[in-house]
Amino acid sequence: MTIQNDSQKLDLGDLIVLFDWDLTTLGGGIEYFTQSCFTTTPVVWKGHTYTPIDIEADGFEVTGQGTLPRPHIKVGNAFLATSAAIIQYGDDLLGSLVTVTRTLKKYLDGQPAADSTQHWPLDVYQLERKTTQNKFYVEWEMTSLMDCEGRKIPGRQILRDACTHTYRRWTGTTWDYTAATCPYVGTGYWDVLGVICVESLDRCGKRLKDCELRFPSPLPLPTTAFPGVARVRVS
Repeated sequence: MTIQNDSQKLDLGDLIVLFDWDLTTLGGGIEYFTQSCFTTTPVVWKGHTYTPIDIEADGFEVTGQGTLPRPHIKVGNAFLATSAAIIQYGDDLLGSLVTVTRTLKKYLDGQPAADSTQHWPLDVYQLERKTTQNKFYVEWEMTSLMDCEGRKIPGRQILRDACTHTYRRWTGTTWDYTAATCPYVGTGYWDVLGVICVESLDRCGKRLKDCELRFPSPLPLPTTAFPGVARVRVS
């Protein structure tokens, strides 16, 4: 029995939609969610537990018009939990990846016919733009990783006052450098405002002065910002 055979039946069975939300580029981990409209209890897929939440994604349909779809994802904001994640990781969570898996309940872990290879083609998209945020939900527009329209050369934008390095992440017991690109491994701790703090609150504010706190003179500054970009103007 395969999911292709199931697709030919009038009664598919119980549909399950799974979301893998990859926040590692923002200093977080991978969060696992499932649509609460299909199940009200957590489900397990490939060993990961997916928590049911109010989440909705649409606009994945591919047409023959030559443009890739730009679907939208809407996440419930009960108790302002989604807003809190935006504050914690910053940048409106833009750049994080969302992988959408559609399968049937009978193929989930723990089911008699469990088979993690049985699912419809995956949809992998990147959060491109936040369109709505209120106390009820937060919505983003997503773009396909194959959509190169609007890409810039060089590959990153020249920013005068903001560093684009990914800072280390505190796990509660130790530092996680898995996704970090900033080379700082010191024991001095400052919060996003540049105020001395405890280890667990250490966050880089991405400004030049934050880099100077962690790499005092005469150490070279590893910032990716361009503080001198506006000093010379060509008329």
